[in-house]
Amino acid sequence: MNGKLNSILNHAVQILLEVYLFILCTVFPLYVGEGKYRLIAYNKYGLFKYSSWIMIGVFLVLFLLRFILEKRVAFRLRKTDIPVVLYLISLMISYWFAVDREEAFNGASGWFVGFLPSLTMIVIFFIYSRYFHWHKRQLLYPFLGSFGVILLCVLNRFRIAQIDPENYITTFISTIGNINWIASYLAVLVPLFTGIYLSGIVQKKMYRALFLVWLLAGDLALLTNGSNSIWLFVPVLFVFMGLFGLTDREIMKRVWIWVLLFGLACLFLHTTRYIYGEEEFYKILGDEYNLAVKLTSLVFCIPVIIVSAVFLYVLKKNTHLDMSAQNGYRILSVLSYTGLALIVLLVILQSTGILTLEDTFGHNRGFLWRISAEFYRDLPMYRKWIGVGPDCFGWSTINDWDMLMKVQEYYPNMRITNAHSEPLTMLVNLGICGTASYLLMISVFVHQLLEKKGRFLAVILLPLVCYHVNNLTSFRLIISEPYIFLLMSLLYAYLYSGTGEESTI
Repeated sequence: MNGKLNSILNHAVQILLEVYLFILCTVFPLYVGEGKYRLIAYNKYGLFKYSSWIMIGVFLVLFLLRFILEKRVAFRLRKTDIPVVLYLISLMISYWFAVDREEAFNGASGWFVGFLPSLTMIVIFFIYSRYFHWHKRQLLYPFLGSFGVILLCVLNRFRIAQIDPENYITTFISTIGNINWIASYLAVLVPLFTGIYLSGIVQKKMYRALFLVWLLAGDLALLTNGSNSIWLFVPVLFVFMGLFGLTDREIMKRVWIWVLLFGLACLFLHTTRYIYGEEEFYKILGDEYNLAVKLTSLVFCIPVIIVSAVFLYVLKKNTHLDMSAQNGYRILSVLSYTGLALIVLLVILQSTGILTLEDTFGHNRGFLWRISAEFYRDLPMYRKWIGVGPDCFGWSTINDWDMLMKVQEYYPNMRITNAHSEPLTMLVNLGICGTASYLLMISVFVHQLLEKKGRFLAVILLPLVCYHVNNLTSFRLIISEPYIFLLMSLLYAYLYSGTGEESTI
């Protein structure tokens, strides 16, 4: 009898986790509540918070029932959990001693990456890393949600299917929010589906065709996003794709198919210059200063199409051509560890003031980095270690007279909520302890990922790398960070329970 009840409880847990996965991956990115763009951040956070804690509450009830039934604890910490626990502890300490605990609890109004959302993501990580069992049908959830988002991104640029036509704003082009939010979302989802395609998980012709349509739409969304910051992670994506291609001949073919699609997307947008005219063409790509204008020129897209077609032909004809998998994996490892080291180095250079850039660099990011570093250096020593509190950057800077005057010089009647560099922002918010524990958590995760290799490597490493590269000039967002914790949990679920890396569709 106990065995049957235990089986029912286990099945109930899987249903619960799959329903939440559907909400997070399909409903959440597409959801736009009342107030539309005006209240989109509030509505998104509300959906994330309430759906997450309902799921966590139901899970705890099922967990308690299972504990009563089995008379033993079904949860144990692993060595790989230590950095996550350290990050949680530093988060709790920073929250408890925050300059404003009310602000720190949910986070800055409109941003909401404070203590509660961070705690929620950590709890989700622990639940999914222990109890979630992967099934191929679950790929449908992020596929549908993200395809809806990127399709709306592109259609909106062509003035089709606008979300809020009465209050049209050129920087709000989908159900995610403004172009910075969309860039962060694309930095996770485009690399994720690129990794899924490269890995060979998708094998049936019909599904492969659907994935190619998604990737083409994803390329169009990248090109029409309107934010130049997006072009920081895209070259990194290309490099890592090429390295994955070195590990396997079939993967290399898929890499060049991806490049061909990107060239075709550029060519398609180039034709709109003649159809819509020069002025409308610039609006479709964001503005005339966007890098996408150069990428959609014939000088760029035609050579890309020709080169990719030639490489695909060579790979098809030379079936004996073998790739050096070991060298590919070795370079991937070196680049990944080097990237982590560079993030640490960047934080040190920024916070100490050694790295000096023009204030106008990157749409005034140079200015934001400079004054944020100055603000951090002026903090009391204990604040340097524990920070001002989760997502309290904006509260702290607006209540510091010198900082306020510096901000008003560039942004009159406005306040800044972050440094537009997540490592530096985290240093101010969570201090050395929080920043170091977060980077340690990511480093351990990357190490586990590189040791495992296999199909899962491309699926998770690509979004992880691109997300953190994007955040070097951007910030944490409730729309994208939960997916990073979810991806980490799925890897650990596979490492410790063998939940089907070789599953294909």
